[in-house]
Amino acid sequence: MAKKEVKGYVKLVVPAKQATPAPPIGPALGANGVNIAEFTKQFNDATKDKEAGMPIPVIITVYTDRSFTFIMKLPPVSHYIKKALGLKTGSKKPGRDMVGTITAAQIRKIAEEKMPDLNCDNVEAAAKVVAGQCRSMGVKVEGEAMKITKRIKTFANLDREKVYTVADAIEALRAYASKKFDETLEIAVKLGVDVTKQDQNIRLMLPLPNGTGKKIRVAVITNDKTEDAQKAGADVIGGEELIDKIAGGFLDFDRVIATPDMMPKMSKVARVLGPKGLMPNPKLGTVTNNVADGVKLAKSGQVELRAEKKGIVHAGIGKMSFTTDKLVENANAVIDALKKAKPASAKGQYMLGASISTTQGPGLRVSI
Repeated sequence: MAKKEVKGYVKLVVPAKQATPAPPIGPALGANGVNIAEFTKQFNDATKDKEAGMPIPVIITVYTDRSFTFIMKLPPVSHYIKKALGLKTGSKKPGRDMVGTITAAQIRKIAEEKMPDLNCDNVEAAAKVVAGQCRSMGVKVEGEAMKITKRIKTFANLDREKVYTVADAIEALRAYASKKFDETLEIAVKLGVDVTKQDQNIRLMLPLPNGTGKKIRVAVITNDKTEDAQKAGADVIGGEELIDKIAGGFLDFDRVIATPDMMPKMSKVARVLGPKGLMPNPKLGTVTNNVADGVKLAKSGQVELRAEKKGIVHAGIGKMSFTTDKLVENANAVIDALKKAKPASAKGQYMLGASISTTQGPGLRVSI
């Protein structure tokens, strides 16, 4: 019998005895032409003697004739740990908040059970893997002193649960700012928006009242506005030759401004600039015939406010060498701009929360 040709592999974690065509099983198998109902039936039959809901890693081999086979692995180490200690979940802040203590005997028992799936030569090595997973879940290993990192010691006196005013949070962080370099103060605002909806996909440019403290390198792509760009202080100027250079990997700039006539030619570098958020956009003012104003605005301290997948907007709002008043003014400018940008279709609470942090410091929640 001829050997069947493998089309690909699908890796899933499926609850024992509870496989259904619902996501993630249905979409993953449907995309590969696999009979979903047949897989769920075979999987549920194969796991009928296991605890219902136990997470089972499955590797499904899909063949070109749309047939399939699958092998099942043992549940993840985290499942055994939670089961041994009666936990529903691990710690949200491992290393700081511990959710339980596990004994050496429990670790060894888990290691022995999980041994077939672990790349270990002996039970002792497997036990070390299990102990490492315990620490990452915030589970204390009995007889093992909790490691107090330098970072934990440094920020131990900060109240991370308190909600600060912006000014108080800045002052609290200032005491821990690095003395080796001028750290950036960053703000993160959680918005109640669904960014998958076009009209709730917030994206705008905001000139900060006191700038960002960062030197912005501006590239201008134009054929007939070269002199204006030079006078305004653009760092890189060019036409089609600059587009070709960017296509070849040149990215020595932080902002790109293009004249409207160059946009059809910019499609050549859309896949290079787009993922980095550098593609010129009329809504952001980076596609304009007035390149002089565009360059001046970019260099004066503009920040891009863009909601990410979970509706969180991040922005650098200045350097820690700025006075607190200037940083507060910049932070308030960001918050006010986001409030004004609230989509009409956004339902429920819009401003869900905010925090500020330094480049290497912790985040502190602030009132908005």
